[in-house]
Amino acid sequence: MTVNLRPWGADLAVDGKPHTDEAYLALLMLAISWFHGLTMTPGWNQLTTAIESGIPFGSTIAFTLGMFGLMLIPIAIYAALVYVSYFISTRADQATVDRKGSTLSYWNYLVRYAYCVLTIALFYHLVHNLEHLLMEGPKVIKLASDPFGSGANYFGIAGWNIPTMVSLDVLWIMHGLLIGVGHVYSLWAANRIRCGLQACDS
Repeated sequence: MTVNLRPWGADLAVDGKPHTDEAYLALLMLAISWFHGLTMTPGWNQLTTAIESGIPFGSTIAFTLGMFGLMLIPIAIYAALVYVSYFISTRADQATVDRKGSTLSYWNYLVRYAYCVLTIALFYHLVHNLEHLLMEGPKVIKLASDPFGSGANYFGIAGWNIPTMVSLDVLWIMHGLLIGVGHVYSLWAANRIRCGLQACDS
């Protein structure tokens, strides 16, 4: 057993056979992060209401159908973009042959490049929960005076008006920065994956 220091995300492009189950997990994490964020928008309520009014199965089924539909969107976009990349690669000499001489199929591209969406899913998750931490987190201070919601006021601070840690404008800027970092890191990982598939100098 050893402990090695390495850059974060360096294992996204290690040599070796990629695992289909890990690729599925990466895409599922992206889809869940996307869906979780959309449920906090007014459009989600409008969508579920429209589905519920169109089918006689109630709100639970409407929620489930809306969830599966929305979760398929990022996966479909990913599959389409990978196909475009594979299509362009087939026009280049030796572009669909890896450095070991094996022929690369569209499925090879689909599975291998799924690893680079992990960074996007992670930063989307951070963005989503940053609001809870910075806007709602300070409320924990006064809730400590009434931890069981029984109306107690053990420390005399239950009535305090605790301000948020940042303003909404600052929070939006932080969201934009985190999303940008996640996508740039994804591009870096995609380039590392490309170099893992084919010999390259960069």
